[in-house]
Amino acid sequence: MRREDIINLHRNRKIDTVRIMPAPSKHKHWILFFEETEGRSYFLLNENGEVSLLPTTDSAIAELQDMGFKWAEIRF
Repeated sequence: MRREDIINLHRNRKIDTVRIMPAPSKHKHWILFFEETEGRSYFLLNENGEVSLLPTTDSAIAELQDMGFKWAEIRF
C-alpha cells in the first residue's frame, strides 16, 4: 500500500499491528508490514508499486517515525 494511504489509515486509528521484518527476497534488507484492525494486511510500497526495501532497521524505524508511528514490532 502507498505511504499516504497507510498514513491515512493510521490517522483514522485503523492500523492494529506494525512490524519490521526481514525482506525474504533480498538479504540484509527490511520491509514494513501493517495489519488493519479488520484483519487486512499490507506492505509499504515504493513509488514504483514494489515492496519498499529498507537497508537497515534504523532506516525502517525512521520511516515509521516519519509516518507518525510510535511503536513497532521487530521480527528477525
